[in-house]
Amino acid sequence: MTMRKKTIKDSDYWLKTINAISTSFNLASRDIDIILRALAKKLVKELGASALAIWTVEEKTHFMRIEESVNLSKEYIRYFNQTDRIKVGQSLVGKVMSGRKTLYALDVKSEKVITIARWRDMIMNEGFKSTISVPMFVGKKIVGAFSVYYKTKVDSIDTYQVQFIEIIANQIAITIENIKAYGTIEQYGSNLLGQVEKLLYLQKVTESFSLDFYKSMGKSLESYADYIIKRFNASGISVFRLEKDSNILKLIASYGLSKKHKTYLEKHSASLESGTLVGLAFKQKKIETSSKVFVDERIDKPWRTLLSIEGKSAMAAFPLVVQDEKIGAIIVYYKKPHIFSKEEIGTLSLLAQYMGISLLNIRVFDSLRLEQQKMVSMINSLHEGLIFYDLKGKITAFNLRSEELLWLNGKEIIGKYISQKTRKESVYWENLYNIKNLVQREFGIKEYTTKGPHKVILEITYVPVRDGYKKIGAMHVLRDITREKEIELLKSKFISTASHQMRTPLSGMKWAIDILRKGDAGDLNTEQKELTDKLFLTTDNLIRLINDMLDVTRIEEGKTGYNFVLGDLEKLVEKVIDDLNMNIRKKEIALTFKKQKQPLPKIAFDSDKLDIAVKNVIDNAIKYTRPNGNVAIELQAGKNSLLLTIKDDGIGIPKKDQKFIFVKFFRAENAIKFQTEGSGLGLYIAKSIMDKHNSIITFESEENKGAIFTLQFPIDPKKMLKFAKNTEDSVNEAT
Repeated sequence: MTMRKKTIKDSDYWLKTINAISTSFNLASRDIDIILRALAKKLVKELGASALAIWTVEEKTHFMRIEESVNLSKEYIRYFNQTDRIKVGQSLVGKVMSGRKTLYALDVKSEKVITIARWRDMIMNEGFKSTISVPMFVGKKIVGAFSVYYKTKVDSIDTYQVQFIEIIANQIAITIENIKAYGTIEQYGSNLLGQVEKLLYLQKVTESFSLDFYKSMGKSLESYADYIIKRFNASGISVFRLEKDSNILKLIASYGLSKKHKTYLEKHSASLESGTLVGLAFKQKKIETSSKVFVDERIDKPWRTLLSIEGKSAMAAFPLVVQDEKIGAIIVYYKKPHIFSKEEIGTLSLLAQYMGISLLNIRVFDSLRLEQQKMVSMINSLHEGLIFYDLKGKITAFNLRSEELLWLNGKEIIGKYISQKTRKESVYWENLYNIKNLVQREFGIKEYTTKGPHKVILEITYVPVRDGYKKIGAMHVLRDITREKEIELLKSKFISTASHQMRTPLSGMKWAIDILRKGDAGDLNTEQKELTDKLFLTTDNLIRLINDMLDVTRIEEGKTGYNFVLGDLEKLVEKVIDDLNMNIRKKEIALTFKKQKQPLPKIAFDSDKLDIAVKNVIDNAIKYTRPNGNVAIELQAGKNSLLLTIKDDGIGIPKKDQKFIFVKFFRAENAIKFQTEGSGLGLYIAKSIMDKHNSIITFESEENKGAIFTLQFPIDPKKMLKFAKNTEDSVNEAT
């Protein structure tokens, strides 16, 4: 089980989710259970959670208890609340409280952080396999812990999702404190309706510190300032954010300040570290107030002068701190000398907490967007085309080079699923559809020639995209090899012409030598007979090499037409084995062909061409297996494909040569020593034919321990026939 993952492109997703969930935290509510029920629905959906628990601490005993929960059994709650209680500092949830940091157990069964075996057993008996616990605190006060449980094992924890849970935990903590405040209000029974009205208004203000704050800081600050001015007779507010690069507090928003005042704060940001109330509050991470700024020695004279000119007589500075990290600070100004009440300080502290979370969110998402811009710039700077897909096949990125190669607009492509319907829009969409549906193994390479007036030859590489060990998508890398293919075509034409010119005299030579060695032109002595036999064999090998070269040039020039027909692959393999029977007997090799009892599905293939590919692979197995060795052939049906495997116990392929095995004219060093004759074209031709069948050929080998070649064919005949049509080869759909 993994948490729901969002791409960098959806960088404001979690902020929107926090905004949506925050509506559940009604500051006037006196029932945490109502909040938790609303919260659970969203968390289960977004994080795949199975259960939730809110733990609180008994101040006198320091024992923890499950205050509220979702989807936890009564036995589980009773056990930890009554039978076997956890103290702060014990086990996972206790350590979260004492350490004031998030902890998680990806595998409850083996996780050492759950120190007591009986507690681990209780969690496992409940069916949970993974859990994450987050501390809940307001300022320096620990309120409790928030635990999320999963019944399926979590493979990894995403940083931003953890931060999302931590923000939710902070809001729960604030809500619990507010509920306690309600209890106090009800206990004394004074001004209850007035207090509720204040809290309801306060709720509206805090709601602005979510997505609205991110989109428009000025608008959100206006709501904040309006409340403070009306409630506590303040006259202005300024907000500062820590700039990490320069390590200064920079003015980012203000309300109720003159232009001169704002200009001064903007120019003197660097000096806020010392000689100012805001600098002091930020540095010491505690609230600083000044009822009469003109006689406050903590404030430098230039600041006192400015405040005097601006008519500000009192001020309060609040650090913006989230999880012990300093984010920034705010100042609230007053025209007259001011006495700060506990209620006022508490309310301002609460709003500062929300503002700190909002500023942290802004920093996180600014960072995400910056990384996104860097990534997009890098991707668009590449000379290769890149197409990214998610696990469902939706295109999530399409760089500029892909637009140039495929003549498609990335804005129209991103976010779409490429289907039969979309391919009909134009020949360019059809090219994208064909590339998407190429059958390739991981890091496999195939060639594709685009249709339409802007024809190019592309080398397509399939690359899996992973987050750690978990696959989160895939991409195609597109490289334009049109120019290379043109040069190869010129070479092929030269080789073709030269081969044709050579084949005629060689055929004449072979005919003449055959006459001599058979004695038709007169008897030969033993030595002459041996020489003519060797010469005949050499000439025959040369002719076969030339024929292979001509086959290669025909393939590369596209002159080898394919006629795809639904057929029985088993019969084709039997025919190939029969054709190679003489070689098998000559090498005294034991060859077995394992057939399936159940009939295998028919697939679409060109029998003449596929005969060559299969024959080349099996002939190689025979050729490079020592006398009295073994070759085992098996044909079986997989989930989506037919698998033909050819296994031998021959000389094998050295590891250093394996990456070149399908390269034209390449022969491994041990192969040359074992069998001096050979063109190095057999496997190249086999792979070219397999590519034409939208099929895959792979191998595993170890030197002196043989090799296993696997030919994988897609079972779906309709898909295969459509692929054949796309390659403009003839198709016969009759069974």
